[in-house]
Amino acid sequence: MRLFCLQPFSGPEYVSSNLVQTSKHVFHVDYLNLIRKCGHESLFGEGKAIHCIMVQNGDDQDTLVMNLLVQMYGKFNALEDARATFDGMERRNIFSWTIMLGAYAECGLEREALKLFKSMEPSGVTPNKVTFITVVSVCASLADLVEGKVIHSCVEASPFILDTRVGNALVHMYDKCRSIEDACLVFGKMPEHNSITWNTLIAAHAHHGQNRDALQLFQQMQLENVIPDKVTFLNTLDAYADRTSLRECKRVHARIIGSGFNSDMVLGTALICMYSACGSLECASSMFNDMPRTSTILWNAVFAAYADQGKGKGAMQLYHQMLSESVLPNKVSFVTLFSVCADSEEGLFEGRRLHMHALLSSREWDLIIWNALINMYGKRGSLQEAICTFDEAPELDDASWNGLIAAFSQHGQEHEAIQFFQQMQMQCVIPNKVTFVSVLDACANKAEIAEGVRVHARIMESCLEKAMIKNRLEEVGNWCSMSLAKNMCGRVFGQAKKTDTLGMNMFDAGVSQELLHQINLVDDFDSSVTTETKEKHVCLEDQSFSSDLVIGNALVNMYSKCHDLQSAWIVFDTMPRRDVISWTAIIGAYAQEGLANVAFRLLFQMQEEGVKPNKVTFITVFDAFANRAALIEGELIHFYLVTLEYELDTEVGNAAMSMYGSCGCLEDAERVFNRMLNKNVVSWTTLISIYSHYGMGKQTHKLYMEMQQACIIPTLVTFVSVLSACSHAGLFEEGCRCFDSMTKFYGLSPTLEHYNCMVDLFARAGKLEEGIRMIQGMPMSPTAATWMTLLGACKIHQNVERALFVAEKIFELEPTKATPYVLLYNIFSSAGRCEDAEHIKAVMIDKGLEKTLISNPNLCGMFYSSDKSFPQISDDHNKLDSIPSLQGYGHCV
Repeated sequence: MRLFCLQPFSGPEYVSSNLVQTSKHVFHVDYLNLIRKCGHESLFGEGKAIHCIMVQNGDDQDTLVMNLLVQMYGKFNALEDARATFDGMERRNIFSWTIMLGAYAECGLEREALKLFKSMEPSGVTPNKVTFITVVSVCASLADLVEGKVIHSCVEASPFILDTRVGNALVHMYDKCRSIEDACLVFGKMPEHNSITWNTLIAAHAHHGQNRDALQLFQQMQLENVIPDKVTFLNTLDAYADRTSLRECKRVHARIIGSGFNSDMVLGTALICMYSACGSLECASSMFNDMPRTSTILWNAVFAAYADQGKGKGAMQLYHQMLSESVLPNKVSFVTLFSVCADSEEGLFEGRRLHMHALLSSREWDLIIWNALINMYGKRGSLQEAICTFDEAPELDDASWNGLIAAFSQHGQEHEAIQFFQQMQMQCVIPNKVTFVSVLDACANKAEIAEGVRVHARIMESCLEKAMIKNRLEEVGNWCSMSLAKNMCGRVFGQAKKTDTLGMNMFDAGVSQELLHQINLVDDFDSSVTTETKEKHVCLEDQSFSSDLVIGNALVNMYSKCHDLQSAWIVFDTMPRRDVISWTAIIGAYAQEGLANVAFRLLFQMQEEGVKPNKVTFITVFDAFANRAALIEGELIHFYLVTLEYELDTEVGNAAMSMYGSCGCLEDAERVFNRMLNKNVVSWTTLISIYSHYGMGKQTHKLYMEMQQACIIPTLVTFVSVLSACSHAGLFEEGCRCFDSMTKFYGLSPTLEHYNCMVDLFARAGKLEEGIRMIQGMPMSPTAATWMTLLGACKIHQNVERALFVAEKIFELEPTKATPYVLLYNIFSSAGRCEDAEHIKAVMIDKGLEKTLISNPNLCGMFYSSDKSFPQISDDHNKLDSIPSLQGYGHCV
């Protein structure tokens, strides 16, 4: 018999040059050693050569040696060779089956592993402990609860049900299958629990959001005298990350220190994340300072902690400290810090510096950093730098395009955002959910219904393409795809037959005719598809954009802002799931169209379906009811939100005040204001604006003074209302003091609107010279409306000379506007300067402004009927028909 001598393994040539005759015992040991050596040293070719020689010599029937060969092939992912070796064995024992199962599992062929396990029983082989652990782990990898329970029943019938390792595998499997109840049942039946058992169950509860239960298990574990290890603490910290109790966080921190893990870098990083999640940046920073700061991962954790708490400036200071301590940042550091700069008002300067440093120092400059840069420049409004970064990137993915589209959409460049979306598709980059949300937002802001419908059509087409591509791999899957496509489109196109709006628009928007044709080929095929196919149908539908909640909400919002209420309702009504954002969007859609009664009914229908309104919902509703016609509904909503304890919320209270103010219910607005516990500048400004709007000048100024006493800093909007109220109430001194305080005490730069209020204040007080000086001293160019205010005052105070000066300024700005000519004509007529008045009239005729001019010789005045820009003239014109003294007078000229 030929076999190998026990000599040092020197390479492939050894196999063919060292064959000798010896006993069977030496033959067996030689083969074992050589195959093991091939497996350990990754010598696949040599191992396969040995196998060939064994077959040639008829030495391939030893079960132990063949098991090692299967194991070796599995390690090299040569599953065809492994299975061929397994199938060729005359005598297979339980180890043979378990090794083959493990090979399939290691290579990701879990379904093949399950098929192999199910064929064990007919072969008369009884699984052992390792077999069960392996196949249970396979079910965990698949997250297949049905198969997992089948395997569990097999374990129950075996003597290994009491084994701790098998029990741990079952707990882990039920965790992966998202069945915490079954995991707890297995845990309860286990005769003993080790640290792995507890760790697995604690992690299961933490991963599924049952943090309180996870923490109770951690405490129970210690009561049973099972010593927590590092993994235990990591799982527990994961559960504490969603807790708000700082006291409990400090307790587990103390337990970690007591266990001797206080200097562990991984646990230290997890503790920083835990304190950050609990909102204690101080504790996170203290933890960071107590650690040896040599790990970049630790620095990244504290960067993220500062970012989560909105302390971007502190994060950048820590970054500079990191450099000073000679710790090099990695790509995670840069991505986190770019995100910090993106969310900071002053982040553009730091972002540019960080960009330069990343270029000079990072060895991991990859697509993730490029995308973070595009996002940072885009969020900070530096669109040109975002485009430059986008163009410089060596490669692009969907996230790159999404960042650019979102940047332009959020900064009022909707047309460009839509163009980038079109370019993205021309580059064969498949849009995803984030893409569609951004471009729908652009369509909504631009209020372009046609473009929005095209995007909606593209979303539906993406759903169909996705389903079809996935299921063309097999014939049954292809039929399933057709059925799914029909189901998806039917919910939209089927509605088109009833409404003749959205569905027809979708057809017109260019949905692929090939896809639509294939949809029409599918009739009632659902009855013939197999159970497996139907499962794929459900899986695909869950992955489709048509069932995505965020996409649905964006579509409702887009159609609402484009004033296509019918399409907004169709999308909303066909959404398989609706959350508070969905309901708030559709309520806002009806509200903005003036259908307050429908919005009111939808609010209560929302609650009947188990969706609780939030404060944004109430703010939207109050905006809808901001008119007298909807006052009753507004009062009912106000009463309802009091029962939900929303009334004391600052933002909701501000919206309620605004609603009552718009309806003229000043006492109710005051009542809401007085009941609010936390009043911000918007609260004060809202009530000041209400007083000002209704001409309550003294009350407005009084409330402004109370606002200052409450140490609330007024805004530019506040001063517009106060100055306007002082002007209308004749509070000249008070108005001047308010205007002066803007720059002297609050550092605010007055806008044109504030200067217009002051000009009106001077005009009403008859201080025309001061008004002219105010206009001439403005840091911005005055408008014709600014000068018109003074021209109207010149008429009231019969100041002809100033009227001529002011009129000339208006003529320079608006030479073809009739209103200043009419007003100047009336000023001359009132002053008895009829010759000048006739000259003005002649100028108007020369400029072609004589049409619809009405003259009254008795009043020595005239009006230009089509010009409504001057309120007094508009009011007088509306009363002409009711004045008997003007009846019979025709049009002048």
